[in-house]
Amino acid sequence: RLLGAPVTAMALSFVLSSVAWIPGGPGTAPRTLLPPGGSPAASFLQRTSLTLATPLLLVGTGLDRPTLRRCGSLLLSFLVASAGTLAGSAAALSSGWIRNGLRTALPGGDGIKIAAALLAKNIGGGLNYVAVCGCLGAGPDSVAAGLCVDNVAALIYFPVTSMLASRYGDLEEADANDDEGGGDEVD
Repeated sequence: RLLGAPVTAMALSFVLSSVAWIPGGPGTAPRTLLPPGGSPAASFLQRTSLTLATPLLLVGTGLDRPTLRRCGSLLLSFLVASAGTLAGSAAALSSGWIRNGLRTALPGGDGIKIAAALLAKNIGGGLNYVAVCGCLGAGPDSVAAGLCVDNVAALIYFPVTSMLASRYGDLEEADANDDEGGGDEVD
């Protein structure tokens, strides 16, 4: 229960692909790694979904007053988290040794490109990662390395977050206790 379904699926995929158990594309042996850049079908689907999905999502979006009111505190939380992510990235990049490390970490100076793509992913999701990598021209090996690093970090982050959060009750339980008079009120 501590890991949850998404983390378990990521961990299993990571382990199975590491031991060459996940099958490759057509024409490969039954237990081989996927070819560099993934299968042709996966590459086609990735390009097509990115090309079509983003504009279609944005066309139907309106930021009128009722929409902003429905978003409520969630929009404010998103803006604060986005600003924190940007500030943390800017602080990290202001450090000379991190900036130099990113320049030399991946071939072709792709380290900074992947760092920018991971920043975009942490704010807006996986499509942002793919879009930024594509716009900045990051190499396929660097894109795969960035995804690998992100998945390993997630495999550490989510269980630790779940463990820390397990110390506290759910908000619904706390609200129910307050409604029943079981809250910690001081007279």
